[in-house]
This record gives sequence, structure tokens and C-alpha cells, in this order.
Amino acid sequence: MMIKNKPCPICGAGHLTRQSIAETITYKGITEDYLHVFSVCDVCRVEQADAEEMKLNKRSVIKAKKMIDGLLTGEEVRDIRKNWCISQDDAARIFGGGPKAFSKYENDDVSQAESMDKLIRLAVDFPEVFARLKEQSGLTKYKGKVEILAFSPRVEAINSLSAPALSMSFVRRKFSAHFKSPVESAH
Repeated sequence: MMIKNKPCPICGAGHLTRQSIAETITYKGITEDYLHVFSVCDVCRVEQADAEEMKLNKRSVIKAKKMIDGLLTGEEVRDIRKNWCISQDDAARIFGGGPKAFSKYENDDVSQAESMDKLIRLAVDFPEVFARLKEQSGLTKYKGKVEILAFSPRVEAINSLSAPALSMSFVRRKFSAHFKSPVESAH
């Protein structure tokens, strides 16, 4: 990526050329590559980063950290939301996190909480969970298609039922039968 136009704020005589290189970050003992963007003056040869480049670098580092943490990247969150045919505002109403949360997640401006990441993945794996969350948010008209991305015997059993049998109480019973609390497991 080479963009040349801006005058150099250091020497005033040269022009900046944008460059990018692969850098590595070590986070939680794991090394991940990320793209580092900066500009170089063609006269004084000073490397520098303006506000836009620093923002790109921050996003690149946050994306690398999300990958190390096992969280969905911004691009993955965007693809999921678009598959559901909902806006960022609708996603925030459905999942919470604030009015601009999904814009920040999708641009890798911030990392979503692990609990938010799990909720999004759960809604992907179990379309009935997404439908229920959407209904609870007041967005009852579903515009997209429901696509099962992960299959298990429990999901296949639910999918084989007719629509009226797919009540949340049935799903709750299925979840509670599958996921026992530590207290229940001790008995």
C-alpha cells in the first residue's frame, strides 16, 4: 500500500508515502502477526504515523488480540450480522452492548466481552435463540434466513419438530437437560 501526497509535517520539504509492513505482537504468551501502517518522508526519511494510520494500527492490534483470545473478529461479527439481515442498531437492541457497540466490534475498535461473543455464537448455532432474543427486543419481523452453522444431535432433534413444537420451554428443557449446573451435577 503506497499512497503519496501529504506534505511532511517534520521537514516541510518532502512528501509522505504510506507504507505497511507485517509486525508481530506477543499477547498472553502467543505471537500473532498484524499489519503496521506508517508514512515515510521522501526528503528527511522520518517514519511517522498520523491519526488515521494510528487508528488503523490500533484496529489491527485489537484484531490480533481477538484472534488470540478466541473471539470473533470484526469481519466475522459483520458477516454474521449481515447473514441475519439486521442493522448494527438492531444487533445492539437484540444483544445489548450499547447503541454503537456493533459498529465498534465490526471495526475492531474494541473487543466484545467474552459473554457477548458466546451469546452471538449461541444465536448462530441455535437460530431459535436468535429468534427469541429478537422477539424480546421488540424486533419481531425477521427479514433474513436462519442458517444452522453447527450441528449436534440436539439441534437436529429440534429442527425435525414442527414450528408449534419449537416453543422456548422445549428449548429450555433441552438446554437444561444438556447443561447441568455444578449443584445439579453433585447430586
